[in-house]
Amino acid sequence: MAGMSGARRVLITGASGLLGRHLVTEFTAKSWDVLGLAFSRSRGKLRKVDIRDEKQVSDVIDEFRPTFVVHSAAERRPDVCEENEPLLEILNVESSGNIARLVKEQGGSLLYISSAYVFDGTKPPYKPNDKPNPLNKYGKANWQVNKLFFRTSPRLSFSESQHCMVVWSPWMSVQ
Repeated sequence: MAGMSGARRVLITGASGLLGRHLVTEFTAKSWDVLGLAFSRSRGKLRKVDIRDEKQVSDVIDEFRPTFVVHSAAERRPDVCEENEPLLEILNVESSGNIARLVKEQGGSLLYISSAYVFDGTKPPYKPNDKPNPLNKYGKANWQVNKLFFRTSPRLSFSESQHCMVVWSPWMSVQ
């Protein structure tokens, strides 16, 4: 999967969102070759790709050959998720599973951006071994994807109480 001549290449899904925009900026500032994917708000240098279309995603990965994929695309509005469960299942769960499988098949690395919605909000701050207890469809879908990614990656161990979480902070930086 690695790009030619040792280039550091990162593919960022959800690049038009709040987190995705920051990731594009950070990776670009650190001289990475960046390809940002977006769908409904694809503008400028962002490539329009519907991540629900497995062939489109596979073609982009084959063409760009990223060394690293950051998957931050999702329907993130809990109210929309509650009202449109088929969209939530396809966009957040199935598409994420396809991306994980494609990256794994091509030998790449993947970072998935999860959500605190996998918890019920009763005992923050949460630690890696705290038991998830999602209260809404968005949180349940995130927890489903977390488990799917643990099963997909041979380098991770997994128990029902573990989860993935990344929080963007000013002190975090791309190398």
